[in-house]
Amino acid sequence: YAALSALPVSPHGLKGVAGSPDYAAPEALTWLGDGGEAYGPACDVYSCGATAFVMLAAAPPLELPEDTSEEELALATRRALEGGLRFKEMPFDWSAEGARSCRSFVEACM
Repeated sequence: YAALSALPVSPHGLKGVAGSPDYAAPEALTWLGDGGEAYGPACDVYSCGATAFVMLAAAPPLELPEDTSEEELALATRRALEGGLRFKEMPFDWSAEGARSCRSFVEACM
């Protein structure tokens, strides 16, 4: 087994896109379309929060139509970065006692 903590991390950040857009941080998605800026390990924390959100809600936190082009996705991502992310309505009550801790975790990650 490889220790992930032993893998080198570039001080210049990462470039390019890998993985599913539903779980990717907006900073990583700026590489769609005409390119973007370098991003760091904090994007992995966002992806962890997105994964937890999917586990709780059975849906991604930000949904776009299946036929969304890369250019449209890049534009939506830039808008999200400028205006802040808004979660769609959840299928359960976030204020319930157990859900508050889950919400705090997801919000801290994302």
